[in-house]
Amino acid sequence: MKAVAGALGRIGNAASAQALQKALPKASAQNKLPVIEGLFRCAETLAAEGRRRPALAIYDQLLKLDGPHQARGGALRGAILTSTNSRQMKLLQEHLRSNDYILFSAAVQAAMEIPGGAVTDALAQAMKGRPADNQVLLIQALGLRGDETAMPALTAAVEGRETPVRVAAIRAMTEIA
Repeated sequence: MKAVAGALGRIGNAASAQALQKALPKASAQNKLPVIEGLFRCAETLAAEGRRRPALAIYDQLLKLDGPHQARGGALRGAILTSTNSRQMKLLQEHLRSNDYILFSAAVQAAMEIPGGAVTDALAQAMKGRPADNQVLLIQALGLRGDETAMPALTAAVEGRETPVRVAAIRAMTEIA
């Protein structure tokens, strides 16, 4: 099964994806990861060809999977990056507020790959009420984005009580300025 899943993933067309999607629920524990990997390859190929709908169907299936956290995180990242603007922002904002750290960090990672002030604003807004470790990750992303519109949120973080958050905000401000 491992070799078949790998071959179907390398082919990467819609028929290969359908075969892997059907095989996934029936796959044994030892074959589940190769099937998931094959599906990721298919989704990436389909998305690169501009076939968003079938790629998103794969990412959505993997996101709902009760399986390895790295598969769910990768599926979320793929879904965010493959989606159109309105769904993209909805997914991003939803998972920037997630209590699941894997999905939260996947959303932050995807945000790093999307240009625009709306994404910077979503990252800044997500800092409110989040635990310190989440805030630090958001602040680091804001610093790397280099968008000056993040400065008010970073200034507020500098004035906060958590030392790691304050230090991260100071570093991010120097990256932007």
